[in-house]
Amino acid sequence: MIAESIKREEASLSERGISDDSFWEVEFADNSVISEKEANWSELSEQTLVKFNDGNKMVMLSKYPIKKIKIVLKELETSLEIEEEDEKIYQAIKAQTIFYPGGDKVDRQVGRIVGRVKNGEVIEEKFLSPLTSEIVGFKK
Repeated sequence: MIAESIKREEASLSERGISDDSFWEVEFADNSVISEKEANWSELSEQTLVKFNDGNKMVMLSKYPIKKIKIVLKELETSLEIEEEDEKIYQAIKAQTIFYPGGDKVDRQVGRIVGRVKNGEVIEEKFLSPLTSEIVGFKK
């Protein structure tokens, strides 16, 4: 089972700076399941440059065959399913750092992104925004 081969994360979500109500869960092609509560996305993915609209962007693209990914962010929840064998998935946390006088700073999560890639091009992307309580995106 693919999920059993993934290195487990010992630290909790909160110890990693992630809210307990913000996580991904992946179902692999072999039906095994793993979530962000158990592992880091970096263990499932590799940095890849992909085509995005009229330009390019760098994403952490899945390196294992994924059937479905679910993203939860507070009261928002969405999922993407692989429609064809050669598609891959990426996901990311969108964060903002606020710097204060005296060197203090605060990091805050302002959203999550999940997308599908086929032939090196983003064909679907969703953005979950807790600030506006909505899920927006596009699908080609």
